[in-house]
Amino acid sequence: SFYSIGSEHMCRVMNFRYADRCLIVSTRKDMLSQKIVSYKDAVPGELLEAKVTDIHPRGLQVSICETVKGFVPADQASDKAVALDKAFTVGSTIKCRVWFVNEEKKQLWLTARHSLMNYKGTLITSYDSKYEGIVTVGVVAKVLQTGGALLQFFGTVRGLLAANEAKRLGAEMKLGQVVEVQVTSVDAVDRKMNLTLVGESLASTGHVLHPKEAEFCSNDERVYTAVVDEVSDSSIAGHRSERVMLHLASDPSVKGCLVPNLVSDSLDSPLESIKEVFRKGSKMHPVAALGSLSGMNR
Repeated sequence: SFYSIGSEHMCRVMNFRYADRCLIVSTRKDMLSQKIVSYKDAVPGELLEAKVTDIHPRGLQVSICETVKGFVPADQASDKAVALDKAFTVGSTIKCRVWFVNEEKKQLWLTARHSLMNYKGTLITSYDSKYEGIVTVGVVAKVLQTGGALLQFFGTVRGLLAANEAKRLGAEMKLGQVVEVQVTSVDAVDRKMNLTLVGESLASTGHVLHPKEAEFCSNDERVYTAVVDEVSDSSIAGHRSERVMLHLASDPSVKGCLVPNLVSDSLDSPLESIKEVFRKGSKMHPVAALGSLSGMNR
């Protein structure tokens, strides 16, 4: 028997029954390889992969694994305002960071904003004096009547950007803006943090982080050959949505999507399904890039 008496097995603790003083464990390989199997395992700022399970105006419902669900609020789904049902597809996998843990709902709140996802510096996750002096990024959560602003960091941590500092941003400061700042002081007892804008010597790109445009190709080509990854089919609020997910043959890291009304001028209309036309692995030429989608290299 695989579980014979005396045999040893690698396992992962899934839960604990206090009344029985007993650990609930799993030996499943997929559970052993998971970063987290409970919302309690989540660390604010941690990078994760999640599968989109539902799309609605408030945001994206996602699944990290069988036992952990998450939510990406609409304002954390992208650096630019986009229609979520056009930028994301049910069943697709996205990269995100843990924004904070919702203890009440036992759920993770996540961010998929590229300016937060790709930031290489230190991320603030608690009111700890070790962060004093560091340069980091925060999101403008509230503009105060005094002219100052509250910036949101990972793990529900907030810091104050005084009015005289906020004025240096001028018209650029607005809710949801990602700003690079320096921590001047931290009060761990009263859970307070003071911030200042980064000096020009420390921030060569300026204070406000803007998402970069996708670079479709290293040369000046405008027409490409693309390879079909899948044909997705989802239903949102009773409306059926199909699209062809693809990548450039010359650069597989550049992803794209093609919607039915942009497939061809000569397809018979109405087309029952674009699944009748495209298959995974098939090549399409020529295709033209119309632009980047919310800074997601797509």
